[in-house]
Amino acid sequence: MLLGAFGAAQFVLGIAQVTSGATATELHGSGSGHLWHESAAWNVAIGAGFGWIASRRGRPAGALPMLTAFVALLALLSVNDVLAGRVETERLLSHGFVLAGYAIVVALTRPALDPDRPGSSSSGSGAGSGAGSGSAGTTPRPAGCASSRARRPPTPTAKPPDAPFS
Repeated sequence: MLLGAFGAAQFVLGIAQVTSGATATELHGSGSGHLWHESAAWNVAIGAGFGWIASRRGRPAGALPMLTAFVALLALLSVNDVLAGRVETERLLSHGFVLAGYAIVVALTRPALDPDRPGSSSSGSGAGSGAGSGSAGTTPRPAGCASSRARRPPTPTAKPPDAPFS
């Protein structure tokens, strides 16, 4: 729920950036209008991504590499801009939605938070309990589980015909 709220806020920031009367050319000089639009597109995409992840049940491990690269570079560039005095406080604070959403996505990728996992903290029996629980920090996967996608109920098998074919 909280991730969805951060996603909506980030989405609105991006749309506001696209529709604002002040263009990047007015704020940063000529030639930066396209970069302003690219930045707006990223804000909208990240907001939509957070909303999508919030509406799904599975762990969002596939989104983590892109979000990690984006947040790491955003942090480095923001520190550089602060040190050089090139960023307003309001603009810097708007990155809080990305950082908070990223922290939630990182937490959601952790196996211990999977409500469907046997022995998860949400099931009351504690992580790692029972035989074959693996070493600390690892989570055994059920047989045939090749990815971190949400588990689906097994597909019913077709009932064999009553009479054999001849």
